[in-house]
Amino acid sequence: MRRLLKGLGYPPRPGIHREPGYETRSFLTAQPIPAGFETMVVIRDPIDRLYSAWRNKASAPLLQKRIDEDLRNEGLPVQPDFGTYIERLNHYRAVARPVRVHTHPISWHLGPTLDAFDHVFRIEELGALAEFLSKRLGRAVSVPHVNRTKAAADIERLNVDRLNPNQVEALRSFVAADYIWLAGAYDLERSVRRFLQ
Repeated sequence: MRRLLKGLGYPPRPGIHREPGYETRSFLTAQPIPAGFETMVVIRDPIDRLYSAWRNKASAPLLQKRIDEDLRNEGLPVQPDFGTYIERLNHYRAVARPVRVHTHPISWHLGPTLDAFDHVFRIEELGALAEFLSKRLGRAVSVPHVNRTKAAADIERLNVDRLNPNQVEALRSFVAADYIWLAGAYDLERSVRRFLQ
């Protein structure tokens, strides 16, 4: 589609992460919060986040990013299954920026502690976020689930993609710091159990 639009003379449209306010920046380089403002964050289970990064960044979409040759040159499958992705995650991170950015530790994105945020919402409880925003704005706000079907499919797949013991340990090791950062909002061992054979 982009090629077609370019051929018709339309300027390239940047992705959402290049729009002001939506850039993917590390906490260290992000603009500081202005005085007098409150902060809020929506958090997600780290394993769900990692699984989503695999589904959306480390399978077919990588072909669209034209890095398949780089992956092959590094001996990496272009469309890895989840177990292979976990075993070789640091290699995928080194070769593929989309994988790297979407699998950086949560602290890279949000800072040293969750305590820095005035309001914390779990992604599974977006109704609470809508209620909070409605009270603040004095009018009804809804937070639609744009990818509800896709999210449901991801959760179903979580129950199908079993990992061997080495892959489970690699997964546990990779996400352990994120679970600590989330200060008990999610349980690492409960999340890992979904992948046990």
